[in-house]
Amino acid sequence: MKRSIGAISQAVILAGGEGRRLLPYTRVLPKPLWPVGDMPIVEILIRQLARAGIKDIVMAVGYQAELIRVILGDGRQFGVGITYSEEKKPMGTAAPLKRIKSLKKNFLVLNGDLLTNLPFRRFALAHLEGDSPATVAVFRRSVKVDFGVVVAPKNKIEEYIEKPVLGYSVSMGIYAFNREIL
Repeated sequence: MKRSIGAISQAVILAGGEGRRLLPYTRVLPKPLWPVGDMPIVEILIRQLARAGIKDIVMAVGYQAELIRVILGDGRQFGVGITYSEEKKPMGTAAPLKRIKSLKKNFLVLNGDLLTNLPFRRFALAHLEGDSPATVAVFRRSVKVDFGVVVAPKNKIEEYIEKPVLGYSVSMGIYAFNREIL
């Protein structure tokens, strides 16, 4: 059995949203329970966390909470312990964390509807070594602009860039926090 990642042995999976952008499909099944092959997305995440040594999972649920509880149970079948924190009305992304009284000093937070190959062990260690209250996993994206871009502060053209490729970092929906940040 793998040991936990240094001082990080807990993850909160955010699974309370209604998935409005994917209506009407989410009326039947919340996004974390959508199957990929023969396994729900959230089960894939839980198994990845277990392989990384994270065995204490808190499911922050709301919409269709009972269905998520029935499918995941107490986590024994995945080699983890699962507890639930339920919000009766949507509270956003960060607010559910304040409700969880059992948060450890450092913990991971993940959106419950994502698929990733992020090495959780390495991410958690980077958070601990960085001695920061929060760490955000990001993915580097590039977007080609199909037009010339004009840089003109104060209505004076300073630069014209023909069809540039712009790079930026986007959040992956995976975070590491120190409890003190709450």
